Amino acid sequence: MANLPHFIHIGFPKTASTWLQDLFAAHQDICFAYKPKFFHWDDCFSKGKDFYLSLFKPKSGNKISLDSDEQYSAGFRYRSFGWDCCHEEKRSEGFGKAVQKFAMPMDNELIAKRIHQTVPDAKILIVIRNQADWLASVYKHFIRGREELRAFSKFIKEDAFVKVGFYSAIVDLYFKLFGRGNVLVLFYEELLSNPENFLDKISDFFGIDKFDHSRINTRAKVSLTNRGAKILRIINFAARKFPWVARPIFYLDRKFLSRLNDSKFISDKDREYLANLYAEDNKKLAELLGRPNLYT
Repeated sequence: MANLPHFIHIGFPKTASTWLQDLFAAHQDICFAYKPKFFHWDDCFSKGKDFYLSLFKPKSGNKISLDSDEQYSAGFRYRSFGWDCCHEEKRSEGFGKAVQKFAMPMDNELIAKRIHQTVPDAKILIVIRNQADWLASVYKHFIRGREELRAFSKFIKEDAFVKVGFYSAIVDLYFKLFGRGNVLVLFYEELLSNPENFLDKISDFFGIDKFDHSRINTRAKVSLTNRGAKILRIINFAARKFPWVARPIFYLDRKFLSRLNDSKFISDKDREYLANLYAEDNKKLAELLGRPNLYT
């Protein structure tokens, strides 16, 4: 591990992270650690650098080591290794609700500095997405986890994830800590329009053989459709009053709600609100990345 160049994919969440992680795990050149949670779980970080490095198990032929945890970019911190602590509670009240018992104040800067302190020569991969579509995906994820009852129009004015969408400060922070040449920022929209080129940029940045393009059409997750999300939110209300309703939801979700014909999810009013909310930050991001008219 110590002799391998080190890379960290920090997210963002809901930018095809699970799909990418499957590709990373399958690549023969990559010594891969899946979501070690080292930098944003305080008691995990307290175990020190040697513990972190021990999470990587290099094999013959590996050219790089890669840590991929999309929560690093979100800035959420926890004081305890909740993946274990919350295991029993997860069954009864939902992981999202249980894990909040261990939540600490958000701190993107602290997480970035922890990464730099531990692996100062690391190179960083960041994937970002148009904020309106990104928040809609986050919202649907929470609905699927039975953790969200608010309407989307209320969610985008209240939820902590809205703060995460101000990308420029996070990108600038990693540029300053690791150097602009050691940080690759890619766009989810490019993945949708040209996945081969998107993956080739990653493999070039990593200095490894190209990813297997035949795996591009594999889907790590079955997405919840817009119409399905609206229906599932209503079911979630019913499940709060009648818990037995929750039992068939998983089956209903996968077999029916994820296959409904899609409908419009973000209203024009909400999309305009988000465009105005992030307009100034997107101008800063465009200047940082040298990409005019970014998300305008």
